Amino acid sequence: MKVYIKTGFFALILLFSQNLAAQENVQENSDLLSYYGTELFQWSYDSWGGLNLNYQNQSSTTMFGLKESMQKALASYDNTYQKYLSYKKKTLWGNIFFWSGYAAVLSFPFIMAFSPMEDDNFSRTTMNVTLGLVGGGCLSLIISSFILNSGREDIFDVVNLYNRNKIAEYKNQ
Repeated sequence: MKVYIKTGFFALILLFSQNLAAQENVQENSDLLSYYGTELFQWSYDSWGGLNLNYQNQSSTTMFGLKESMQKALASYDNTYQKYLSYKKKTLWGNIFFWSGYAAVLSFPFIMAFSPMEDDNFSRTTMNVTLGLVGGGCLSLIISSFILNSGREDIFDVVNLYNRNKIAEYKNQ
């Protein structure tokens, strides 16, 4: 029984000594937390807007691009700037494919409503055009999902590179 008490006491000493050692440089730790809150990018997720990027008390969704202050910050390093340009290009093309595919799929009821009828049936040409538009629109939507996800991977890389560069600057101060 005494062995268990001694072992438990020793474990508690080790546990508390690690916490005390972590609090040695309290000012340095609070400086890092302040630096983290103002100089680094953070992610959040909103069920309506998707991924949000937070930087210096500003928030921006990644679907249609970033705010100008975030763009300037990400352009401050060469490696982050190249990845940011890749994200920007992929987001542009992904949105073009998404909205054109969406418009093509939604054109289906309008074509059917305004096309002439032959013996209470739609003409073969109308059916072929409608199926072609819907199929092409669905294909465009699928392509857009791959392009947008690839761009989202680039923005993850950009943020990680930027944060690493900023922490390296903090360590060198």
